[in-house]
Amino acid sequence: MQLKPYQEIVGLLTDIKSDGDYAKAIFSMMVEVDLPRDVINVGELKNFIGKRIGLLNNDGKIKIRKVMKQKGKMR
Repeated sequence: MQLKPYQEIVGLLTDIKSDGDYAKAIFSMMVEVDLPRDVINVGELKNFIGKRIGLLNNDGKIKIRKVMKQKGKMR
């Protein structure tokens, strides 16, 4: 799976795999997202393994955000 422009995926990041020109962000829901290596810092992304995150394709630039719990809900 690749993120389309302005598409975001939210889930628990469980692992990162790198091969060739892509890094695969593996989420607990068993979705693999192919991220071009020139738009993602794999080292930064590895810091989020085990965390619930969102990945947003902002017109070709990948944004990472940690999803925080608020008032008993995930947001």
